[in-house]
Amino acid sequence: MNIDYEKIKAKTLSYSSLKEFARSPEHFVQYLQKKKEPTPAMIFGSLLDKMILTPGTWQDSFIVKPHFDLRKTADKAAYAEFIEKNAGKTFVTEDDIIKAEYITEKVFENPHSKELLSRISQTQERIEFHDKETGLNVVCYLDGRGEGIVMDLKSCQSADYDDFTKAALNLDYDLQAGTYLTGVQKKFFEFPEYYFLCVETNAPYGINVIKAGDDFIERGKNRLRMYLDNFKYCLDNQLFHQSYEFNHKFGPPIMELP
Repeated sequence: MNIDYEKIKAKTLSYSSLKEFARSPEHFVQYLQKKKEPTPAMIFGSLLDKMILTPGTWQDSFIVKPHFDLRKTADKAAYAEFIEKNAGKTFVTEDDIIKAEYITEKVFENPHSKELLSRISQTQERIEFHDKETGLNVVCYLDGRGEGIVMDLKSCQSADYDDFTKAALNLDYDLQAGTYLTGVQKKFFEFPEYYFLCVETNAPYGINVIKAGDDFIERGKNRLRMYLDNFKYCLDNQLFHQSYEFNHKFGPPIMELP
């Protein structure tokens, strides 16, 4: 494996990259090297984020692609013109727009999500902080921030409390919350609460607002501290070729029943 340690050293870390490093150093290198193509679910989630967080701006980034019959010369020319004119935009379907608009309307009608959004003053905010202990830089992308709160908008299969809690732990949302709150504390010296705005992407498109508890946040902050320290150790000792053995230095883990 060809590993560019200078590139790794210069990398500004994020929740997504730390999540890959948590699996293994090798997974982190793969994350750096592999170009990720967005899935339809990711594209729809981004469209929904735009509609909810910055109303009226989704057309700046998304467009419905008309049908072109590329067997016809005229359609080929029209298609090439359409692609050139809309370079940089993401193509979505008319059904995507209709569904996203319906969900957005529900979000702003739901009393809990409406109240939460009314407290948000900054959306889609990028902040960066420096970790003095390791010398590493970390970037955070906040969906929403207001006085005393940070909001994370999550498109999900189920916004039910029990279902979402299980998914949150499986998807390392505790690490994300711990990272983002650490960033806010370091940059603004604020200690806000953390809320998930959970939005189902399948009928009946349920909405739920869930506040992250202290244990959940503390777990995420502790994991952030551990991964930053481990990342620095891995960098100093050039161990990014290692796989799962990096996390099990004293032998194979023992499988126990939950």
